[in-house]
Amino acid sequence: MTISAVVNLTRQKALLTVNFLTDIAFTNLQKIRIYLCLSVSICGRIILVVPIEVGIATAKVEINLGKF
Repeated sequence: MTISAVVNLTRQKALLTVNFLTDIAFTNLQKIRIYLCLSVSICGRIILVVPIEVGIATAKVEINLGKF
């Protein structure tokens, strides 16, 4: 599942991109671990990468804040 949101800010001159990438790891038949990776990049430079282990949801979320 892919959820994309594009927000244009008139006063924002930098391109801000937030990516949520999930990876499902099956440890056994009863446990499902999902690893969420949050990366924030401004003008193509990745300034923050945070791996988070979450529960039972899987999604790829990309939020792009562009300029006009």
